[in-house]
Amino acid sequence: GGLQIGDLVNIDLDLEIVQSLQHGHGGWTDGMFETLTTTGTVCGIDEDNDIVVQYPSGNRWTFNPAVLTKANVVRSGDGVQGAEGGASQFQVGDLVQVCYDLERIKLLQRGHGEWAEAMLPTLGKVGRVQQIYSDSDLKVEVCGTSWTYNPAAVSKVASAGSAISNASGGKLEANKCYQKLKF
Repeated sequence: GGLQIGDLVNIDLDLEIVQSLQHGHGGWTDGMFETLTTTGTVCGIDEDNDIVVQYPSGNRWTFNPAVLTKANVVRSGDGVQGAEGGASQFQVGDLVQVCYDLERIKLLQRGHGEWAEAMLPTLGKVGRVQQIYSDSDLKVEVCGTSWTYNPAAVSKVASAGSAISNASGGKLEANKCYQKLKF
């Protein structure tokens, strides 16, 4: 019943308790305040069974597993959805990764919220779908701001309604967690 890679987790404890539990488990820094209010995704488990969690900001933090609570996710069927299926594949709350390829995303963004240089830091980052417009464009919160993306410019990392599990069952190194194949 432990945590697995792909699980969504929250912290439901008071700051003081979290700080004391973090002694010897990666500690606590001021940058970690985001973790108290944001759901993260487990992307690694180290040899001490500490849990590496990635947040929509792109930050990764290591936690004592006692600090984390599995987010209430309702598994729909087996939780696996095919990549096909058009815009309906996205739901509010889904975690999505923005395309890495600058030239490709500039093309895709034409007529879909357009491209702004300020969006550069979002390339390859994971964000959360906040809204789905009637034309299927997605409003995504990523890197602390919100942008409109062509749904073809992002790929789903985890559903709002299901946790993704790693099919091989093996441990993934943290940095592989969100590396999607580049075509």
